[in-house]
Amino acid sequence: MGFDSRESAKVLVPHEGDTLQTIAERESAAGNPITWAEIARFNWGTDDEVEIDAFLRDELGARKRGPDNHFVLSPDDKPRDQLLIPTRFKLPKLTLDKKYTLRVRKKVSPPQFVGCCSLPGITFGFDSSFVRPSVVEHLKPLEALAMAHPEARVIIFGHTDAVGTDLYNKKLSERRAWSVHAFITNDPDAWETLYNHPDENWGLPVLQEILADLGHDPGAPDGDWGPRTCAALRSFLGLPDDALVRNDSTTRRTLFAAYLASKHNIDLTAERFVDPGYMGCGEFNPAARTEDRIERNRRVTFYLFHPDRLPNLPCAFADTGPCQKQMVTLDRRHRKGFACSFYDSLSRECGGDGPVILATLRIRLFDHDVRPILDAPYRLSVAGQVHTGRATAIAGVDPADRSWVEVKLPSVPDRALIEWAHPKGDGEGESMAYPYRLELHLDWEAGSDAEEQAERRLHNLGYPAELPLADNLRSFQLAHGLADTGEIDSPTVQKLKMVHDDCEPSPTATVEGNASDE
Repeated sequence: MGFDSRESAKVLVPHEGDTLQTIAERESAAGNPITWAEIARFNWGTDDEVEIDAFLRDELGARKRGPDNHFVLSPDDKPRDQLLIPTRFKLPKLTLDKKYTLRVRKKVSPPQFVGCCSLPGITFGFDSSFVRPSVVEHLKPLEALAMAHPEARVIIFGHTDAVGTDLYNKKLSERRAWSVHAFITNDPDAWETLYNHPDENWGLPVLQEILADLGHDPGAPDGDWGPRTCAALRSFLGLPDDALVRNDSTTRRTLFAAYLASKHNIDLTAERFVDPGYMGCGEFNPAARTEDRIERNRRVTFYLFHPDRLPNLPCAFADTGPCQKQMVTLDRRHRKGFACSFYDSLSRECGGDGPVILATLRIRLFDHDVRPILDAPYRLSVAGQVHTGRATAIAGVDPADRSWVEVKLPSVPDRALIEWAHPKGDGEGESMAYPYRLELHLDWEAGSDAEEQAERRLHNLGYPAELPLADNLRSFQLAHGLADTGEIDSPTVQKLKMVHDDCEPSPTATVEGNASDE
């Protein structure tokens, strides 16, 4: 069996929440047996789930996510291409007295993502889009990417902190991205427009800061058009000491052009950018999760794409309204990402830009007899890193109880592996043997039901995974003075959360890891 040509394929009219799987099931039920992978390969030459998500987002305009955090289709999407559904045809029978050669031509799509960088030095004052002189020390990653990928197309995303309304922050982040775009492409006219924008506060202090950076000292950037500032401007323009100088458009454009030309040699012309070149993301993609004013969130990010795989930008212009929060799933593991599903899907490819969610992992180490092991050497593998050290006391516990491991993480991974041993001396290190070992579920709330969540918490507390859940529940209930029903009743759930989640001392188990060996 094979497929008819693309010309004879039918165009999908999506149902709300459609996935390739549901489309394939519907087609098969209607007499066109096909799999989701065949639909993907027919349209895009790949059945890789990450690549499929990118095509759904960029070619078909998908913006919503399903329970598994993958994009789903909707009749409201604004696609720039069509999803074709091939139909099967029966191959004619081949005579056996002839020799046939079958050639299969596979459609190959280039990888979309080329590179990215987040430039924390391109930060801005409150309510401002002016690019500060300190940006220079942070431009090397962008310069290296531009040189390494001369054909790549670029888009700039602007971000704000959480102070202000959604629409205000959308417009402010767009102006910041525009300002950086003008900075990179040496566009003083754009900066003149931003200088005069009614919602910006560049003003004379910005001109004074630029003059000082160019080597013409106006004194402190106090906003005073005084003799010192006028002298600095005459020095910059090469005018005599008695020349009259004004803060007019011509002067500012000359000053902006000199400032922009002095800051970088990055070869990124306006033609290298994905139309419109930049967009604002508002407050939905913070580098640090806080409602306060914080410079870290006032940033821009650069993403580079293959010229044949450009993204389909949502809500590109602030004039159309504020961004909408598009991370529609409520599963805990998906709340680790950015609120905008489009930007979140891009950032997963980028190691240089991501939300910082400081999580604290606390583990108490016991032996086989459920006795705390003081000063135990340990090795913790989590989030792609390996932490080694010795157990110690932590805040809020008896200082003599040195059986705890506490590690701060930049994200909340799904799993962690803790290995530990009895202390022997000062020579222990990564090469030593660890007789105790436990893989921890850090996504215990991501379970589909209360039973799965209870199993994960009990596993983290050291209860054997090979035993039935009811047996482990009875053991836990007996250890904590509860009725040994073996059921997930309300008192058991409450106590389990207190012991596991809130680090309540347990008479028989650790808070997040009990003694176990291989």
